[in-house]
Amino acid sequence: MKLQWMHAAIIPFALIAAAAYGGDARVLSGGVGSGAREELAQQARGYELKLVFTSEKGAYLADVPVQVTDGKGNVVVDAVSQGPWMFVDLSPGTYTVKATYDGKTESRRVSVAGGQKTLQFRWSEPDIVVASDRAR
Repeated sequence: MKLQWMHAAIIPFALIAAAAYGGDARVLSGGVGSGAREELAQQARGYELKLVFTSEKGAYLADVPVQVTDGKGNVVVDAVSQGPWMFVDLSPGTYTVKATYDGKTESRRVSVAGGQKTLQFRWSEPDIVVASDRAR
């Protein structure tokens, strides 16, 4: 199966079909800009899991690889977030969510059984060396 992407100026998010991974999980991601986040939140009503990606200083992050596995270790989502928010529509159960930014992977376990849960993933800012900051 092939992942399906939906791009449009009036729909500021990507729709990712995760059926290729043996699950029936649906994923919405995006949220670059407050208007896009509002639209995304409306589209994700009824999705059980919301993932938020930020730096320790609160800057939103995008292009975060995400993998969700069920309690048996089956991959139900393997996608890259198109913005700081990712919503996942999951069947009730316990899942492990792994998200990676700047080579650092964070892992969270979550149980979903109705209602929306939010998981926050926060990474430290990457070290940046500016040439003028080096010893002279």
